[in-house]
Amino acid sequence: MIQSSCSCTRNPARNPASRSAGHPRLHRCGHILSRVTILAILLLLASSDRSAMAQGYGYAKSADPLLGGVKSAIAAAREGNAEKVTSAMTTLEPLMDEVQTGLGIDVRPAIETAKAKGDARDLAFELAELVFHQLRLKLEANVSEELKVPLKARRRLEAAQAYYEQILSFAVRRADSKNLRRDHEELKNAFRELRESLGSEGLFGVGKKDPDLAKCRLVSAGLIERLGGVFPQFPKPRPGELGSRAPGKGPEEEDPDGEKPAGENQPAGGIPPRKGSRG
Repeated sequence: MIQSSCSCTRNPARNPASRSAGHPRLHRCGHILSRVTILAILLLLASSDRSAMAQGYGYAKSADPLLGGVKSAIAAAREGNAEKVTSAMTTLEPLMDEVQTGLGIDVRPAIETAKAKGDARDLAFELAELVFHQLRLKLEANVSEELKVPLKARRRLEAAQAYYEQILSFAVRRADSKNLRRDHEELKNAFRELRESLGSEGLFGVGKKDPDLAKCRLVSAGLIERLGGVFPQFPKPRPGELGSRAPGKGPEEEDPDGEKPAGENQPAGGIPPRKGSRG
């Protein structure tokens, strides 16, 4: 029979002294147990916090107004359901206002024209411009606020990456395949560098890294320039303009694997490149 090596767990009848609250071995055993328990709880809380941050940026993945509205509008346009398109546009109206207020760009007329034509492909492209500018707003907000609030900065970056991965990346990868470019890989690397630029709190202070605003500014500008190259019709920030605007708000969908032709089989969130783009 296996016996405990700690006297405080043995039969108290054989060891009456162990029943005393002041017994030194009982005290040491309880002290070690309490420290292990507290450490386990703290690690669990830290893990839960990281998991919560990884899963959201203020919205549940299925509830983000921009991504949900764009996907719903494109899907409804492909079905020829004008009523559903109008309903989805209602969700997007405040986000169009944000772009006009934050960047001085009015995307509404082009979107309304595409909607009136009833062409799902045109509507998808015009909505891509809204997504592109919302992505800009997220990155510019982080630069303009100088990464002073880490949680907000991280959530904005998660939103921007979701905009790219789930709406814009389809056109980028299609253009890469056609033109033998690596823009998609470079953009993924840029998002990774941006995550690194936010710094890290570490675990209980161990491994802490301060934010790198200079890197964030430089990589953000390069990311917007590279992404804009796939959509040359979209207005871009002028040199030195990045970070001078106010923040926006915001996002998610499936990142399609492999090449798919534009048309009926294209994912609801996939944006086809328009004539004159790299794609």
